[in-house]
Amino acid sequence: MKWNLSNTASLELFPVHNSLEYNVGMRKSLVLICPGGGFIFKSDREAQPIAARFNAMGMHAAVLFYTAEDHCPDVPNQASKEVHEALKILIEQKENYLFDENQVYLCGFSAGGYIAANYIRRRKEYDDIHVQIKGLILGYPAIHLLPKGKDEKQFGKAEWIKQSHNMRFFGAEKVTDEMIKEADLSLHIEENQPAVFIWTTFEDQLVDCKDSIRYALACAEKHVPVEFHLYEKGEHGLALCDCTTARKPSHFNSHVKSWITLLENWLNQQKGE
Repeated sequence: MKWNLSNTASLELFPVHNSLEYNVGMRKSLVLICPGGGFIFKSDREAQPIAARFNAMGMHAAVLFYTAEDHCPDVPNQASKEVHEALKILIEQKENYLFDENQVYLCGFSAGGYIAANYIRRRKEYDDIHVQIKGLILGYPAIHLLPKGKDEKQFGKAEWIKQSHNMRFFGAEKVTDEMIKEADLSLHIEENQPAVFIWTTFEDQLVDCKDSIRYALACAEKHVPVEFHLYEKGEHGLALCDCTTARKPSHFNSHVKSWITLLENWLNQQKGE
């Protein structure tokens, strides 16, 4: 099932089969996934393959293909609004697919991790939906956005890259200290936030692991339940770390791929199983 949120954003649902043989009539957990992509694109490696793994855990999964590709400035905040719209659609489908509205999770990777965590930070701004997010799942997430110049050095001179890094990340060419502080999610943790599961790697050269550490520490300081896993080896963007999502040999990591098993155990705890 797929819905278009706009001309530039869509939502795709990967439901678990409602069998008449087992778990008959049982409501199942739901996870909404935000792929990464540097706020420029949405990575397929962090979309349907991740949803399939959640399906294997007995969970409904949906992927938000938020607005990027330089179709708008300030992608992080626009995408967080689209998270809200996606949740509204999914909750409207709760009877059709037997969603457990008390077991809804947000999952994000890299830039998608920022979008998911930013939605949690801004959720009180939306008053037309009453959904209790049970947990936040972050894989090598961006936490602290910093201003830069143009993107050519990092991403090349692709024709579809029109905006500067600053316009994409902040919605303005000139970024103030206040804007940088406002965009640092580790500074905006609240005590009533959902529980958090975070994993990243020490060798990540695109997103500093210290940002995830600061976020986890901020959660602990605010008494937000948090589980944090820092792996030593492994580059940015490992996804499932196996042949399912590998684009090159360095995407295989037999140790780091344990994150999905650790996550399943954590989810079982959240669900009281």
